[in-house]
Amino acid sequence: MKLDLIFAPQHDPGFPHSALPHLKGFLMRELPEIEVKCHDLNHLFYKSVIGSDYNLVLNDFRHNVDKSNSIEECISNVLDFEKFTQSKFDLWSLKHDGFRLTLRSLDAPHSRTKIEEIIKFSENVTPFDSLFGKYLQESDADVFGINLSVEDQILPSFRLVFLIRELKPKAKIIWGGALLSRVFPVFGNSLKHYFDFIIIREGEMPLASLLKYLLGKNKFPKNDDKIKAAEDIKNCSVVRDFEKDTTQVTDISITGGQIFEDYDVDNYWNLTKMLPLLSSRKCYWGKCKFCTIHESWDPKKRILDYKVVLREISNLVNEYSIRDFRFVDEASPPNLLKDLSKGILEARLDINFEIYGIAEKRFLNQSFVSQLGLSGCVQSYFGLESIDKDLIKQMGKKINQSDSISQIFKNCAESGIHVYSYALFGYPGATEKANKATTKFIINELNLHTATIGSFVPVIGSPFALENKNSLVHENGFTEDFSVFIDENQMSYSGRELGNKEAKKALREVLESRPDLALTTLFNDESRYYLSKKFGANFAQKVDVSKLNTLRGEHSIIDFAIRQRIDRGH
Repeated sequence: MKLDLIFAPQHDPGFPHSALPHLKGFLMRELPEIEVKCHDLNHLFYKSVIGSDYNLVLNDFRHNVDKSNSIEECISNVLDFEKFTQSKFDLWSLKHDGFRLTLRSLDAPHSRTKIEEIIKFSENVTPFDSLFGKYLQESDADVFGINLSVEDQILPSFRLVFLIRELKPKAKIIWGGALLSRVFPVFGNSLKHYFDFIIIREGEMPLASLLKYLLGKNKFPKNDDKIKAAEDIKNCSVVRDFEKDTTQVTDISITGGQIFEDYDVDNYWNLTKMLPLLSSRKCYWGKCKFCTIHESWDPKKRILDYKVVLREISNLVNEYSIRDFRFVDEASPPNLLKDLSKGILEARLDINFEIYGIAEKRFLNQSFVSQLGLSGCVQSYFGLESIDKDLIKQMGKKINQSDSISQIFKNCAESGIHVYSYALFGYPGATEKANKATTKFIINELNLHTATIGSFVPVIGSPFALENKNSLVHENGFTEDFSVFIDENQMSYSGRELGNKEAKKALREVLESRPDLALTTLFNDESRYYLSKKFGANFAQKVDVSKLNTLRGEHSIIDFAIRQRIDRGH
């Protein structure tokens, strides 16, 4: 049997997504008789957008930034990289009427949230057909595994599956992935044609069981509540208590590491060659009421032994000569980071990495944060959400150290760690006073190096949704978002309207007050990582932003950041 694991467009093209390399690693050990191949069609899509000289252009940009003589020259070269990238995206968009491509999004003439629009898109000619057709012509797989992690993948993934049904009618199609795990009930009726099986949450064990069944080695694993056939989901509700989806918990001590042999790891669209790492599963806090990410994992937090993570890092360095990594844990556990950073230093591993962190009390320990920086941590993403303590409690984020957030950011900055933080506007109960305080904090906090300000959207699977299920309306589209929220005063809001006005107002004020934040918000995550590694966490504060050329040239950095992040919404 031959299995193709597929990651479809559109997603961050900077490095491989970690899900399929993990699956392949496990399956090769568990079922060596099955030939497993990973196909990153997202990477191939971006190669086609950039053009036939993709590798040459990428290497030229890497050479130019590496050989830059000054921070100003390097930043200008990075801006040129961003400008070139967007020009290629704009050209692709012009060629395909109704489509708009950016690093952060794919807009299409069909809605990705409406079932009838998804079906219509899948049944007609699309800009992805050449790529998909070539892939399917070369594939001899018996089983296709489709990973659906983000909303921008929805339309291309359904088009691909439609073509698989046409060209490979005997093949079996299995869907999985983070987004799919949360919205799978919508497959129950109109979308039966597009799948044979669905696997929710973590997929190693159920996929192995399902493949053994398809091989004729086992009976169908009907007691595995992670495996869904059409008849299993026809009565499921999109809006549900996610804790009841499954009771199974994957033992990550036996799943093993990632295998990247099918990936062109040197040539992802990134100024730094980078690979993902996963040291834990499910957020170790997991109580934020606005968040649904933790519902993609099995219902228990698990953390690998730091020695296992250290061994995987060493293996990847030795095999691929790559020394930059992103930990894609939902939130990196501090105890593991403490042991791992010590292990990295003791092993004298010359690496760099970035993490997703929680601004909690252990980051108040300067020796811990200093050790983290010395071991190679370049950038940390923190969820600030708000500086208002009462609102933080309402959000369920009591772990955040609101009184000490400045000290946490200071510890990181002094340890050479670029501080990237998210703020959330529009959460029910937020006051104008809280919004102003958070905006003022961002403006005045110079140890905050990049800020993203977003608006609250109620999503299925979040604790907020469960608590307010009688005040939310979901139209059973292919989306996590609730279409309507009814507040305590019986006022109705579009699910995407909450806090939108306040967020835009705050972001404009921040960008106009902090030129350095206007600059850093223009870079993609990997470019910002590169500049932080080369020139320090506060690199944007070391230059006169007014003298830099913008991505378009005709506007100041501040004006362009406002146009990109507020007026155009990307």
